[in-house]
Amino acid sequence: MKHYLSALLIMMLALSNGKAQDTSMPVKQKNKKSFYLNLNSSYTNKHFIYGIGTSMALKNNWSAGIGIKWAVFHSDEVPVDYEPGLILFGGDGIPNDIYAFYSISIAKDFNRKCQRIIPGIETGLTYLENTTAKNYIPHDRGTGWFSEWSSNYDFSYEKKRGIGVLIKPKLKFVLSKNIGFETSAWTIFNKIENYYGVEVTLLIGRLN
Repeated sequence: MKHYLSALLIMMLALSNGKAQDTSMPVKQKNKKSFYLNLNSSYTNKHFIYGIGTSMALKNNWSAGIGIKWAVFHSDEVPVDYEPGLILFGGDGIPNDIYAFYSISIAKDFNRKCQRIIPGIETGLTYLENTTAKNYIPHDRGTGWFSEWSSNYDFSYEKKRGIGVLIKPKLKFVLSKNIGFETSAWTIFNKIENYYGVEVTLLIGRLN
């Protein structure tokens, strides 16, 4: 009986020691990379600009992303007495300027101990393509039935292209694992014209 109790005691001590060792071992957690869509709107020195992009997490709180921003607005150089010609498909017939920004960037998140509010900074390269209506020359529309078919000005479009550097400090707010938003201020330095603005972004996807 004594030998039986001794063997049982030794077995219990061995099991308890094994459990202690198991609990002391680190548990490996499956690393799920975040990948999300962002929809943004910026108030800039060149009107409102809207955009869409995607971002994917890398190692050590780094991420990479691509995006496009665009703006379509009435040309700043339209003469005050400009009269459009025949309008077939809606709109007001006023010439528009078109601004487009194509970006590739990397970003770094800080203070990952707080999973709800995450400051960070983003930088990268931006390809810009600006199309502006210029060189307005007045001309006589004439008289008769077809006089209203053409504008009272001739003009041409001028296209400028360039590559700029994006700098964008930001603050991310994670509302759930799939929804969040971000506020930021950004600047694009380039040879055409420097652009800057403040931005609000909706984040949709796997955020953490």
